[in-house]
Amino acid sequence: SGAEGTALSPEGLLTAGSQPGKVTVRATAKADNISSKGMVIEIQQMPDMAAAARASLDSAASWLKAAHGGFESYNESINSSTVAFLSARLGMMDSAESKAYYEAVSHYAEANSAKLTYVTTWSSIVQSVNALGYSPENIGGENYLDKILNFDVSQCDASMCIAILKTLQGKDYAPVSYTAEAVVQKLLQEQAEDGGFESWGSSNVDVTGDALAALA
Repeated sequence: SGAEGTALSPEGLLTAGSQPGKVTVRATAKADNISSKGMVIEIQQMPDMAAAARASLDSAASWLKAAHGGFESYNESINSSTVAFLSARLGMMDSAESKAYYEAVSHYAEANSAKLTYVTTWSSIVQSVNALGYSPENIGGENYLDKILNFDVSQCDASMCIAILKTLQGKDYAPVSYTAEAVVQKLLQEQAEDGGFESWGSSNVDVTGDALAALA
């Protein structure tokens, strides 16, 4: 007896109901001596984990946006691309913010084209622009997507391989001068003897975690 929806089968299987409460179970053994034992099982309402996770994500994204500030200018030290990408993926970038970021990253790319020579940077910018629904084929006069799809993967270290895989996975892009399998193979070749993936000559936790995510 007890919480609504709780049932006990003839075989002795107790099925808890969907409502919280207490269930009293009494078992009687019939042998030479009749004995009866009872116990109380408390059924508690479990929290909605999906809702709790979403609330946590929203809170973290709000903090991230507040720490970054507005999107009217590209903040290289905080990495505006990462903030914009995550905020967009969580549905926390309105149209005005999206436009402001796209214009800011375009101006940044145009003014700094000579030093934006790393595929990791190209990938971060392309992913953020994609997440906001803009075309990555013309960002400040540069087609970083084309650069990524035609990159010489033989020159990649672990971080470069990871960046390329993230770009390809983001929109199911088809590379031009290599295959996705070739990038995976190159990434595996970059694994250190200790099992990690390196950054600046030694295994790095962040790079190793990113490598696992890219390969999963």
